[in-house]
Amino acid sequence: DQDNNWATELNEDLHNNTFINVVIETHQFPSSELFLSEKTFRSIYAAQPFIIFGNPETLKYLKKYGYKTFSKFWDESYDEDVSIQERIDRLISTLEYITSKSLDELNEWLPELQPILEHNFNILMSSKTVYKRNKELTEWIER
Repeated sequence: DQDNNWATELNEDLHNNTFINVVIETHQFPSSELFLSEKTFRSIYAAQPFIIFGNPETLKYLKKYGYKTFSKFWDESYDEDVSIQERIDRLISTLEYITSKSLDELNEWLPELQPILEHNFNILMSSKTVYKRNKELTEWIER
């Protein structure tokens, strides 16, 4: 849809009816700059587990800012700085592992996932960018 920018939209039904969000970030090849778009932060805002296929070491970058990832539950080696083909193969293996789990098995993870999801949401909501944007929006509404 070239007439609308859907970057700020959140499809609640989609997030509420899926276990995990697989984020394909804008860039996947090594570069000197890691780029995180709304696609990554939408998952965090929705308090949903995620797999991010972005520049190598994207997860390491998120952890630097206090976010937690899900290596306790599945292999995150797809995020390492190896060839793109190796990263894709590892990503596929990770997805196959998760999809091999029954709904009951996935539900067993929820008590351990919940604190991570809440932690990440709180980190996002306390970030200067979000705080500044929320403050500006509140000030605009109060005018």
